[in-house]
Amino acid sequence: MSDEFFTPIRPTDPSDESRIPVPPIEPDKQSKSDARAFDERDPKRQDLVYGSLILFFKKMFSTSLFSRPGKGSKSTMEVVIAAQEFKKLLTKLKTSDETDNQHYAQHLSELWHILLGAPPKTPIEPFIQLVNTYPAGEMHSFGFYLSNYAGDDWLPFPFLEILKKLHQGYVLRKGHSELSHMLTLLSNACG
Repeated sequence: MSDEFFTPIRPTDPSDESRIPVPPIEPDKQSKSDARAFDERDPKRQDLVYGSLILFFKKMFSTSLFSRPGKGSKSTMEVVIAAQEFKKLLTKLKTSDETDNQHYAQHLSELWHILLGAPPKTPIEPFIQLVNTYPAGEMHSFGFYLSNYAGDDWLPFPFLEILKKLHQGYVLRKGHSELSHMLTLLSNACG
């Protein structure tokens, strides 16, 4: 390495003519008299502020952070019929592995969205809570994949693993499996 790298930089002489001339900074082009002060009493500004706040709160309270989409929008009869169909599909999973059946997954997802529209405080709530937390310790639940329409267009590998795990769990443990527990909750919801 050369010694020039380690030599300190010396200040330049102000009378040095090799310097590049820099024009002075221009004063503010807009005079202070032209700048409009914010008038808090201006009705147009107040309307704008109030309108913005209303839109903000409307958007905030309509998001899924505060409510389940479609909550309470389905009749009790629709929910019972969907629960019975969901139960039939899960019963089918007891005897056959449906991980390769895209239509099976799509039908589960469609029924799941009807169940999510159940009125509050109905017997289907424990089943919905179980599906939304199964399997424990995983990044996404069974309910997450069903909510995002797993099926014909989207069939993620973890969702297939959940279906396989439900099937194999029933084959190994029969009445003590997670699938049996889900079916019991569905039976209670169907009445």
